[in-house]
Amino acid sequence: MFSKADIRKVSIGIQRKLYDELIYELGNEELIHLIKQDLGEMPSDAEMEAELNKEETKVREIITMTKSLLSTLNLERDGRSDSSDRAVFQVSYKGDIVSDETYLSSVRKKIQQFEKLHIELLRKTEQTQELISILEELISIGIDADVIKRMKLCSFVFGKVHADFHEELSDAHDSYIIRQHGRHIIGITMSEKRKEMLEFLERYGFEDETEKINSSELRAASTRHLRKRIHILKNRLKRIEDCFNRMKDGWITKLSGLYDGYLERETIINAEKMFLFSREAMFLSGWIDKKDTDRLASVLRRICGDNFFLVVSTKTERNAPVVLRNNRLFKPFELLVKNAGLPGNTELDPTPFAAITYVLMFGVMFGDVGQGLVLALAGLVMKLIARRRKKGDIFLADAGSILQLCGLSAVIFGFFYGSLFSNEHILPALWFHPMENIMSLFFAVMMMGAAFITVGILLNIINGLLMRDYSDVLFGARGLVGLMIYAGLIFLFVRYIKTGVYPVTSELIAFIIVPLCIFSMRNILGFFFLGNKQPFPHGVLEYVVETLIEILEMFSSFLGNTISFIRAGAFALSHAGLSIAVYTLARIINPDITTMAALAVIIMGNIFIILLEGLICGIQSMRLEYYEFFGKFFKGDGYAFTPFSIIKK
Repeated sequence: MFSKADIRKVSIGIQRKLYDELIYELGNEELIHLIKQDLGEMPSDAEMEAELNKEETKVREIITMTKSLLSTLNLERDGRSDSSDRAVFQVSYKGDIVSDETYLSSVRKKIQQFEKLHIELLRKTEQTQELISILEELISIGIDADVIKRMKLCSFVFGKVHADFHEELSDAHDSYIIRQHGRHIIGITMSEKRKEMLEFLERYGFEDETEKINSSELRAASTRHLRKRIHILKNRLKRIEDCFNRMKDGWITKLSGLYDGYLERETIINAEKMFLFSREAMFLSGWIDKKDTDRLASVLRRICGDNFFLVVSTKTERNAPVVLRNNRLFKPFELLVKNAGLPGNTELDPTPFAAITYVLMFGVMFGDVGQGLVLALAGLVMKLIARRRKKGDIFLADAGSILQLCGLSAVIFGFFYGSLFSNEHILPALWFHPMENIMSLFFAVMMMGAAFITVGILLNIINGLLMRDYSDVLFGARGLVGLMIYAGLIFLFVRYIKTGVYPVTSELIAFIIVPLCIFSMRNILGFFFLGNKQPFPHGVLEYVVETLIEILEMFSSFLGNTISFIRAGAFALSHAGLSIAVYTLARIINPDITTMAALAVIIMGNIFIILLEGLICGIQSMRLEYYEFFGKFFKGDGYAFTPFSIIKK
């Protein structure tokens, strides 16, 4: 608890001929967070760099082409497989890149040929089906298609009117012969009257499809002939689809292996670009968890014998990456911390404090025994679902654990408030009912906020000591001076509220004036006692103005942050108010709340409160956590320890 992994700087040198084997082994063991190698004036192998850049370009092209083909085959690949034949690919990879490109081009060409043929057969099938529909419509109208085809002196049109038009047009005009079946219409007239007939039909939204009847295919076809053609086309479609599916099964296996292998190779190339090569040797640098040093040495001995050097730093460095270490109870709350940033290597891990404060604030806002149990059960279900998913869903499991603990906190405060499924008349309140003691609730949450802010200032002091920033620790607004002022103000405020005693002059001097004087002289004191740089780097006037502004900001920040915790009490009142509203509505339906309708209102109301208030209380707790609590001490300028890996996560 409060600790992080001991990450140390590591440097390795081996014979160049062994680097292929070593890099795969390091990728499998996941030991080192690699960084760019730099050995001062030592020249690197320019030929090796050029080869890596060229290989990276080729590998990237193959990955893109393979992913595109897999997508075309409706198989998305987002990571590496766990196949046991990965080593075979590694051995054959470097001499196989040309044949792999040829294979991918061949697969792409075959897919394109299939798609082209498939689209063409579908188009012909649709066209043939459309011709059948036209012939069937002509028959339904009562027109012999053969007669239509042989007409010489007359002109005809064929098409359809709007779907919402239902007027019968068969006897609409003496100069035309019009036959109608549903939307379809055929009109016959003398050639000179054709234009006039078209103008008449266009009033009814006529869509001319005459060219379809005039097509050579329709003139030469019969319904029976066209149906036979569709049967042939569908058989051809089935044959080429079956053939393609057989090839597809083989392609997917090979393409998946290629995609995984080249993704792995790209990862390795990115790592190799951080190495430094000479003609005979290869050097790499990075970070390693101190407890894994013996494992690394064992790997090097297995590959290189005694022909290697390994140097691990004997001290922790400020710029080292971070690995948080918390027990099972607090670990899920790393999710909240990482959302604000990782603590630097010289900062305390605030995860335990984040867990306690977040759960406590949520319980204060959402105090209800029954609804809290529902949330706790929902959290448990989320954890069970996460465990059943392949390789586990860490985010869902952590979110479920947080929800479970928040639900249990709500249960505890539900007993304090005497609330069970929004009813405050079943359980006796161990503390008080929020709606009946509003001012007591507000005072309590403000004191809770004052305690959190005080802890935040103490954590900032500890972080300052770890970073050896003694000036901020002793004289800063969030150091000992700020702590004296804030603690003094809280003490005087609480005493006045409880006893009505006003602060005397000596108390104001001790708690306010003296700390402010120390704060105002912080640069001067730091210059004389801590060896800081000149006290007035930008002049005395600017220092005075800056000090006055910082004093105003310090007091306004302390006041604003403390009052901001009233929102916790406000949402506790909101929760209680919604509960009263639910039972009021139920009693309107039935004063005794014994009918099914009244019970339904209570059940639906509780569901609404759980969903709405649960979400709002979670967000507001997070807001208080980040702005009012974390804002006092947390810098979050760290970065995660990410060991080089070629294993799929």
